[in-house]
Amino acid sequence: MPQTVTLKSLHGVQKLDERFGLRSFDFPKHGVFRFNGEKLFLRGTQRHQDHAGLGAAMTDDLVRKEMQMVKDMGANFIRLGHYQQPRLVLDLCDELGLIVWEEVCWCRGGVGGEEYKEQGRRMLRNMIDQHRNHPSVVFWGLGNETDWPGDFEVQDKDKIRAYMAELNGIAHKLDPSRLTAIRRNEFASEIPDVYSPSIWAGWYSGRYTEYKASPARPISSSTNFSGFPHFSVW
Repeated sequence: MPQTVTLKSLHGVQKLDERFGLRSFDFPKHGVFRFNGEKLFLRGTQRHQDHAGLGAAMTDDLVRKEMQMVKDMGANFIRLGHYQQPRLVLDLCDELGLIVWEEVCWCRGGVGGEEYKEQGRRMLRNMIDQHRNHPSVVFWGLGNETDWPGDFEVQDKDKIRAYMAELNGIAHKLDPSRLTAIRRNEFASEIPDVYSPSIWAGWYSGRYTEYKASPARPISSSTNFSGFPHFSVW
């Protein structure tokens, strides 16, 4: 049920309705993901705020229809990439029982100057502050494909790792109850709690049944993921 907080001051009255829920999850070292005490295999997809003819200006009805389609296809997980998404999306994830990975807008490789980095810090803080009461959120995403070359003249891996570690620390300080995650950056893969490589079998080419023979598997094997607390492929 929504909880209403009323603030009265010399400047007037402001009311805030905030929903919250109770749930538990556990992702033990070298173990399986458990939700409310039960083993759960995460099945899902990724969402962008985008629609033909509308771009990001989707109507609420379209958002509701899209999220219901995700649930109806049998998903229990959704990754919201690569930016903070509308409150309606998070409300629907709560209502539909979709576990959420929500992601800060650090997409593709490289790190800019101090203004660039401060913007990323601010976006991460805002996302956690505004969406932390949604029980559907389990993972705070720190970035996407941050090893992608060519966005900056020089790809400085040490600077990328340092910034990733800084964002990881901010997320854990603001919300120690949830896990951090990144997708595709092998040289920074041990920094967050959860790492997901890119495996495109059946998407850009081939068939999804070719997953076991995908090029990403030898890379994963040579990286020795046994040292990581959590390793997932979504």
